[in-house]
Amino acid sequence: MAKPIPEGFHAVTPMFIFKDARKAIEFYRRAFGAEELFVMPGPDGKGVMHAELPPAEEGEMTFQEPQYKGFLSKGGSVMLKTRSFLRTVIPAGILAVLLAAGAVQAAEAQPAKSLYDRLGGVYPISVVVDTFIDLLLVNDVLNANPAIKAARERVPAAGLKYHVTALVCQQTGGPCKYTGRGMKESHVHLNISEKEWQAMRGDFRRVLNNYGVPAKEQEELLAIVESTKKDIVVKK
Repeated sequence: MAKPIPEGFHAVTPMFIFKDARKAIEFYRRAFGAEELFVMPGPDGKGVMHAELPPAEEGEMTFQEPQYKGFLSKGGSVMLKTRSFLRTVIPAGILAVLLAAGAVQAAEAQPAKSLYDRLGGVYPISVVVDTFIDLLLVNDVLNANPAIKAARERVPAAGLKYHVTALVCQQTGGPCKYTGRGMKESHVHLNISEKEWQAMRGDFRRVLNNYGVPAKEQEELLAIVESTKKDIVVKK
């Protein structure tokens, strides 16, 4: 005589229908270390038409995706005709594990913001650049270099601010496109020394501090600046 409840099954086996059953299975694997017992892919080979997964030793769960609801197999049997809803009490310990696993999964799925976005976009960047360039224009260490002084008389400050803003925007992951000359080409004739570089770097750090740019973002910006040093500073 056939058993009313098959071996390994409980009186009630909950069935869940998910938009993306694969992600649900992965969630339960992370939360409980569960292993797939059975997975039947959809006719398209992409989705999950039916799967069985034990969340723990207490029982078993089945999974299906809504697009396969009522799907007929080649033999003509209906895989699922109705959906049943089961109300149950989840122990606090299991609930804590579920919530923690969900939070981790949500955090991993959240794309990391670019430096450009974390700085607030092009408008805050342009304000910082504007103040920074104004400081450079009155920096005595830089003005002592005749080549730099001559370049400033030749290049309008507004144009310089425009190009630097576009460069920072682009290098931090923003939508801007820098159209100026390369760092080496635009600085090779200025004979910039290590002392002048440090003076510039000091002004940049001062401006970032004045505008309250967070430490992490400051370090990332300074790393971008440092990456150009080899093309700007002339060793003396």
